[in-house]
Amino acid sequence: MKIYTKAGDHGCTALFGGEQVSKSSEFLQAYGALDELGAVMGMLTSHMTACSELFDLIVPLQSIQKCLFILSSSLATPPDKRTKLKIGPLTGENVKQLEDWIDHMESELVPLKSFILPGGHITATVAQLARTVARRAEREMIHCYELRPIWKVPFSIEYINRLSDYFFVLSRYFNLKMQQEEISWP
Repeated sequence: MKIYTKAGDHGCTALFGGEQVSKSSEFLQAYGALDELGAVMGMLTSHMTACSELFDLIVPLQSIQKCLFILSSSLATPPDKRTKLKIGPLTGENVKQLEDWIDHMESELVPLKSFILPGGHITATVAQLARTVARRAEREMIHCYELRPIWKVPFSIEYINRLSDYFFVLSRYFNLKMQQEEISWP
């Protein structure tokens, strides 16, 4: 199989199901942001492999990457064809899993009394980058759903909203585990 198809050489691509859309389509913007988030997460896990203190957190991140593929695929598929996908849908259990991971990490963190600047250990900084990409993906998805409410993927907004919270807490957790001080603002 060749990696290039030349099908998109004129600025259009097909969603699953065959609908042709511009590559600037809001749906491509949304699942492009999810794809970018998955790549940032790959960079994050690559940095984590150098830190034995962080190994236990790689499996949850890979689980999240798989959920992002489910979400992207669902978003790119017309609602009436989603049952033909050979993958899951997202469920409330996926959202609950994120909340459980957040609660577990927060149980070890000092409560915040001010804003903190992104930074510290490289893993914490990349987690903050992932948080910002997740927020952009959320905005893009909401825009899609405002234009085509019927295309809304169940639990997608809840999941991506919780995911950005997860990355914020993960960043703080990385700094704690790597003994990096958080910088308060103001």
